[in-house]
Amino acid sequence: MIGERMEVIQKCIKNPEYREEIKGRIAVRMAGVEDVFVEIQTRGLIPNATLNKALLYTAIDSYYKDIERIKCFHPIPFTDKHKKAAFSIKWLIKLKPIQLENMCDDDNISKKEILINEYFAIFIAMALLDLDFTLYEMPSSKYIANLLYTLYYREVNGMVLSSVMYLLECGLKKNIP
Repeated sequence: MIGERMEVIQKCIKNPEYREEIKGRIAVRMAGVEDVFVEIQTRGLIPNATLNKALLYTAIDSYYKDIERIKCFHPIPFTDKHKKAAFSIKWLIKLKPIQLENMCDDDNISKKEILINEYFAIFIAMALLDLDFTLYEMPSSKYIANLLYTLYYREVNGMVLSSVMYLLECGLKKNIP
């Protein structure tokens, strides 16, 4: 039983048709993430930063590989938006595609600058959840502080984080989970 399951998973992960299929998805996701980066830079939310496209590509590619493994392992045909947001966060904070420019004073680096990839990942998650961060009142600073702490200091499990994304969405839309 276990051997059969591993064989199915290996075929799924190494499926060349799937690898070819996701190339277009990666390009679309790259463009979407770059648009969010430009939008939040325009608003002055992440000054003194650049987007490293090689790291971003690797994060998005890793996201798709991870999602495909989950879909194979748990035989699910589609991934819900909360998992998409969670696994995007996981890879964005792991590979840190947002880089600080040299304009930053090393002696006076702020906590926001240190957590720039975690903030960025939350914005990307909100976009994947179809939450326009300009329309909603942000969750309490305590909630965001706890989320940032978790993303920075703890090992992030995508499946657990998907529940957090569901709660974030419910909180912003003022729905009871």
